Order: sequence, then C-alpha cells, then structure tokens
Amino acid sequence: MKKFTFDDLAIMNDDDLLRLESATKSQIGRLRKAGNATPSEVDLCYIGREIEIRQKRAAYNSARFEQ
Repeated sequence: MKKFTFDDLAIMNDDDLLRLESATKSQIGRLRKAGNATPSEVDLCYIGREIEIRQKRAAYNSARFEQ
C-alpha cells in the first residue's frame, strides 16, 4: 500500500480518506497473522487523526452557523 504524507491526507477527499481507513484496517488484519502489523497500525493512527480533525471541524462550523 502506498505511504501517504500528512499533506496527502490533508488534501484527500472524505470518501477516499474513509476508503483508505478501511483498506488499512484490512491490511492490519492480514499483517497480524504474519506478525508485523505495527507500521500499518501507526498509519491508521494518522488516518484516524485526520478523520477526527475533519469531524470536529464540521461540528464546530455547523454549531457556529446555527447561532
């Protein structure tokens, strides 16, 4: 699987980011059986962090415009 930088994740659209999260989770499952999932688990943390940032930003903006 291609390695993505912080910048790649930041400009990736939401659908692609969620697909990448799903693919990384599947990869982790396969790699755990082989015994070395750690690098992919780290990648998943960064992907999850980007998803969380976007969710919090969306919640903040929707609350801000409701007032």
